[in-house]
Amino acid sequence: SEMCIRDRNNYTFDVIVTDNGTGNLMDSETITVTVNDISGLCSNPNLAIPDNDPNGLNDTLNIAVTGLISDLNVGIDITHTYVGDLQVSLTHVTTGTEIIVINNPGSGSCGEDDISVILDDEASEIVDDQCTNPTAINGTFLPSNTLDGFDGLEFSGDWSLKVTDSVGQDTGTLSVSYTHLRAH
Repeated sequence: SEMCIRDRNNYTFDVIVTDNGTGNLMDSETITVTVNDISGLCSNPNLAIPDNDPNGLNDTLNIAVTGLISDLNVGIDITHTYVGDLQVSLTHVTTGTEIIVINNPGSGSCGEDDISVILDDEASEIVDDQCTNPTAINGTFLPSNTLDGFDGLEFSGDWSLKVTDSVGQDTGTLSVSYTHLRAH
């Protein structure tokens, strides 16, 4: 696996102080605050997903970035010839918190190829309801189960992404997984 941090953003805010609610401006000042808006902690395993194997493929990342999670999004790229066979879960290993984020799209009947998705609790459509051609799941969608179960947890430590192919014949590869989070 390869780990990368693509960007860390600083935000600038104007702070205005008023005189006891009278509305008279006393002072203004510009300050810079680091919000820990981090994107691109990633893994590029390019590993085969075991076919018809309940143990699946586990890709574990050790994250050194600290902070309590306030919003977590997950990106996943998988090549596979029948995405309805797949279940994907994310686990915060330190706490044992596991969330199934993709659960057999199309109730297991999505026979299209490949996933290139960002899973975001603020999206409007559920990932498991997607099944198009040429890429079965492509875009930003709600995960099968919301990621807010990770909110408030320490981001640092081991994270495991598990991909399980529950049916024989069709095969695939976990290409890339990455996160975007806000921590405080």
